[in-house]
Amino acid sequence: MKYKHFRKPSSGIDMTPMMDIIFLVLIFFMVGATFEMNRALNMNLPRSFSSEGTISQNRILIEINSKSDLAVNGIRVTLNELSNNIISHTNSTDTEIFIMADEVVPYKLIINVMDLIKILGFEKISLVTDIKKEL
Repeated sequence: MKYKHFRKPSSGIDMTPMMDIIFLVLIFFMVGATFEMNRALNMNLPRSFSSEGTISQNRILIEINSKSDLAVNGIRVTLNELSNNIISHTNSTDTEIFIMADEVVPYKLIINVMDLIKILGFEKISLVTDIKKEL
């Protein structure tokens, strides 16, 4: 005896392949996007070939602009207030400290800031630069 196979009419379009493509495009843009840090002070960073692009979340960011204004994690401070402000942001000397200074900031000011950080007991200090793309 021959059996008859009945097909159910399809009730819609299969959206699975389209969802796969949407997720792939979303992942592509998330990986390819660059995010600009929120800066309290406007500055032009020096460029370096060995620049690394990551600043961790558990960190203190010290900014110094061309007018020698200071900011700690987005809050403007003076050089005299810098140590108290750094201590108020962390309980541990294992915290990473990133110094983001304009390319025209006097070298002496950067050294004074680094000395103050070292006196407070912090050892993980990094200078932030932009990536240099050509010679």
